[in-house]
Amino acid sequence: MGNPANTRWTARKRLFIEELLLGVSGAEAARRAGYSSKDARHRAYELQRDPIVALELDRRRTELTEATAYTVERGMEELSEGMVFAKETKNATAFARCIELRNKLMGNLIERRDIRSAHAIRVEVINFASITD
Repeated sequence: MGNPANTRWTARKRLFIEELLLGVSGAEAARRAGYSSKDARHRAYELQRDPIVALELDRRRTELTEATAYTVERGMEELSEGMVFAKETKNATAFARCIELRNKLMGNLIERRDIRSAHAIRVEVINFASITD
């Protein structure tokens, strides 16, 4: 699990975590945090195995997930608010759209697309039994 001597918290480790959370690769995060470009890939591997870094990354990712989670319940709440607003402003089109979106969110409405080819298609049926005889 990495070198125990390197398990203390440093500014470069904090910066490494920040860069990783921005979505860059581990090696790029290590370079941006000030580690050597020559061994950035190996350093990123070691940093992610460092218990302090691993715990902080896990905590921050959980925090981000909770903060950005968009649930069906949240969608329904927002659509309910939209319906109230549409009623208050007497906007029938917006109200109807909210009803439509709520039904889509619940899975009651499914969009179907009709795709037609503009080209002629030729289909041939081959009887393999007559070919092998």
